[in-house]
Amino acid sequence: MILVNDDGVGGVAVARNTVIVCEYTWPRNRRDLDTGTTFLGETVGYGFPSSTFSEYMLWTGDDTTGGGREVVIVDIDAAVDNGDITGNFQINCFADWYEYNSGNSGFGPATLGVYFRDKFTPRVSPKVSLTIAPTP
Repeated sequence: MILVNDDGVGGVAVARNTVIVCEYTWPRNRRDLDTGTTFLGETVGYGFPSSTFSEYMLWTGDDTTGGGREVVIVDIDAAVDNGDITGNFQINCFADWYEYNSGNSGFGPATLGVYFRDKFTPRVSPKVSLTIAPTP
């Protein structure tokens, strides 16, 4: 089992062979949300040196469409196996709208969903979704 800390008050027990999925989505009438996800000091997302993957993260890439979706898979199980997680850890998720010269950038709210997924089966936990307010 892996213990995921929530605000230092308690934790969530997670079965082995689990990844955390961070899913950014936005409405069809908005386009090009740029996302970033940081875990153990590395960031994946648009414009970051690690770009699409790091040792423990895989990013689906920059979705510039309306009604888009970007996903980051964080392999916490591998980080535990390698000894890079020995206690509490944090995943930082952030986003902002890309600014187009034509003034056609996205605006308004988007959604960040987070859930656990088994690495080897289609089992997933219930998704926790938050409305986020990225800025252009």
